[in-house]
Amino acid sequence: MIRYLPYYYGATALFMLLDYGFDFNMRVAFLEGLPFWRAVYYAVLLGIFVVTLRWPDWAPHLAVFESLITLSSLIITTAVKVLMVTEEGRGFVNVTELLNFLVSGFVGYAIYLQRVKAAGWTTLR
Repeated sequence: MIRYLPYYYGATALFMLLDYGFDFNMRVAFLEGLPFWRAVYYAVLLGIFVVTLRWPDWAPHLAVFESLITLSSLIITTAVKVLMVTEEGRGFVNVTELLNFLVSGFVGYAIYLQRVKAAGWTTLR
């Protein structure tokens, strides 16, 4: 999985095209209503892409950290949306948020398992 990280972060351009071109935000769904911060986060992701190309040893550390931030932000924003009661009722998790959970969760967990294996640790099963 680690060797695929440059492709994953390089796909940020595709995620940006889907987001800005087709209004399908599946990479930074937690920043849906904040266009400036969404653009900043995309810039950070492109920066991580450059780092994975230039300093590949940093790639797994950045990927786990970025996935942790994305998942934490998704959990918080989704919880707030679901717990808030408005005139329309409670908010629901949409498809883009679910895809964002799956993508970020998979990458973070896969990198974590590879780092555990590389360190010679055993995991509880």
